[in-house]
Order: sequence, then structure tokens, then C-alpha cells
Amino acid sequence: MGFFDERILNVLKDGKPRVFNQILNDVGFSHNTLRLHLDFLVDQGFIVKEKKPSKGLGRPAFTYSIPPKVKRQVSLALSDPFTEVVSITFSRLSTFAGSRRADTARI
Repeated sequence: MGFFDERILNVLKDGKPRVFNQILNDVGFSHNTLRLHLDFLVDQGFIVKEKKPSKGLGRPAFTYSIPPKVKRQVSLALSDPFTEVVSITFSRLSTFAGSRRADTARI
């Protein structure tokens, strides 16, 4: 996890969902850089992107937040610079564990 990802997670660590422009103001880097890193963090499962209810016409707004199930891991990674958070599916994990069947993987 790099500098930009850590800055974004620091902004979101309080658990409050934020829209893109709120995060942009808090992190202080370019629009495109933020968009790239938000997409990466969403793909990795570190944050969730949810559609915000709309009261009118126009493009829908989205909020970003850290899901409760990974909040502890994110807090640990932000507080200890030697901790690396990794996101991996169970099927890939079973490959690393050497099992041929995903339901019998032992760790």
C-alpha cells in the first residue's frame, strides 16, 4: 500500500461515508490520482463505493467508506508501518496452501 492509498484510508478511517469531492479536499492531490487510487482500493476490498440516494436529476453521487469487516486490518496497517495488508480470495489462498480442493484448504 502506497502513500496515496494510506492518505485516502486515513481520511476514511473514522467510518463516515464521504463523497468524492470531500475526499479530494482532504487528501490534497489531483482528481485523476484520487480516482485511480479509489478504484484500486475498491477492487482490493479495502473500501466500498455505494450509490447515494438522489433527490433530483443529474448524475448520481457515490460515497466511499471502509467496510466494518476490514476496519481493524486497515487501522493496524495505518498504525504499524511494517504491516502489509493483503486482500486475497479463498480460492487463491487454497492454491498457496497447496490444496487441490478449495473446501479442504488448511492454513
